[in-house]
Amino acid sequence: MTDLCAELMHAQLEMDRKGFGELLSREERVAVLTGLPPGVAAPAAEPPGDDSVTKENPLAPASATSASTSSAGAQGIGAAESPPAKEPPGNDQLTMLELALWLAAAVGQMSPWTAMGAFASAFKAAHGGSILLELNTAYFVPALPTLMFSMAMVPFIDRWLGHQRGFALRVIVCQAIISGSVMLFPSYAAQGGKALPIAVSVVIGIFGGLGYGSIFAFNGFWPTRAAAVFSLGLFLPGFLFIALHAIVGFEATFPPTKENKDAHWYFGGAAGFLGLAAFLGLLFGPRGTAICAEKDAQAAARASAGSAKRDSAGVELIGMSEASDPEATLSSSGAPKHETGGPRIVRKGSAADRENRNIALRAAWNVVWPSLLSIFISIFAIVCITSFFTAAPSPNPSLPATLFFVKNGCDFLGKALTLLPPLIRSQWQLVLASAVRFVPLPLFFLHVFTPVLGRNDVFLIALVAASAVISGYLNTSCFQIAAKTVNAEQRPAAKLLVNLSFQTSLLASIALSFTIMATA
Repeated sequence: MTDLCAELMHAQLEMDRKGFGELLSREERVAVLTGLPPGVAAPAAEPPGDDSVTKENPLAPASATSASTSSAGAQGIGAAESPPAKEPPGNDQLTMLELALWLAAAVGQMSPWTAMGAFASAFKAAHGGSILLELNTAYFVPALPTLMFSMAMVPFIDRWLGHQRGFALRVIVCQAIISGSVMLFPSYAAQGGKALPIAVSVVIGIFGGLGYGSIFAFNGFWPTRAAAVFSLGLFLPGFLFIALHAIVGFEATFPPTKENKDAHWYFGGAAGFLGLAAFLGLLFGPRGTAICAEKDAQAAARASAGSAKRDSAGVELIGMSEASDPEATLSSSGAPKHETGGPRIVRKGSAADRENRNIALRAAWNVVWPSLLSIFISIFAIVCITSFFTAAPSPNPSLPATLFFVKNGCDFLGKALTLLPPLIRSQWQLVLASAVRFVPLPLFFLHVFTPVLGRNDVFLIALVAASAVISGYLNTSCFQIAAKTVNAEQRPAAKLLVNLSFQTSLLASIALSFTIMATA
């Protein structure tokens, strides 16, 4: 039950140069998490004004004037990477309360959906081996497009309501709906049948995607350390459910008792509401209020400047020729440059505007396609595997939940391994690692659907564990290398291509999974 929403949010952090990919040494990466100075020479202080309030939202187009992005030029496939400019580690100065609230907010985001995955064994007993595939489909198909839509619409909504009210309204409504749906699950389980968990998955997908995008956008306004804690917290609910099941003896007797089932769903819903409270504490706290006030002022300034650049017919000035290179016809992003001085006037939505966007996409694709291929392979493989946890034959009725917890923990371990100096440094190394990562997929299906490899739960658990570790490490490496390979001008197009890679990989894995389930 890989949460691709968490993966997509992580990808956005890395693509906007706020992830661990910017920090090249283990000491720097650990310093971001601990807040302590690294065991190296102290880096130069940040320029005045680059504090937590004035940092750019990582979901917005990157500023071409940013020192941290303009230094990262376009690189060829497999080219050596020059060290990018980076924010000094350990310089974020967040309080322990703020870090705890971000951790709780991340747990609250993921707990409702994690509750569905952690209930896999009971779902299989009640609804058959295809239930996890159907739940994945019901959740991911609406969740990822909704998340991307939410991230894109955040600036427009907050232009009307203001950032603080806009964030509060969206998150309160969305988080209350998904948390309440999980908490009320026991009340309708008896008469809901198979349609109930599928309907709850759709609800979590739609409203969870909207809520994820809003919370993630707000987190993007905070220092890098908040983003690091938030990203790690997204994978914490699985461990909390492991502890809960161990305490109440959920798998000790099967099927689990009504009391244990109720405790499972109440815990998932309560964690969601606790995360909502934590987010509101951050939003309406001193730093959150200052951030929102600053962003409102910036939005007003941009609106005022934008109105001055448009004539009454809606024509926008979108570029200036470079005096230093008047003969050039293409920018580094691949878009046409101007042959004469002065502003270039292009109507939004016109044929010229569409052509410029297509050129930018082609230029970004030519540079970053190996990373996109690697992302596609990695997401495709892990979704196919997790969708069949409930289809694996075993005398142990709690095997699906065991596989879910093993996958969750080992995926987290793979991401934690990126704290070490990177093993994968080029796109060609990434492609090779992706090919190796694909090997567990046919082995898994051979074990599930044929007796060729025998019926051994230990082998299956080990296979899932290895696959998850590789997936966690490889996914993170994909995002980091893709972010370093493109320059500032190409980054918006590259982010769109990463989103499309996620989406097509998900749809392809679901289509293959249903085909296998129907023919097996």
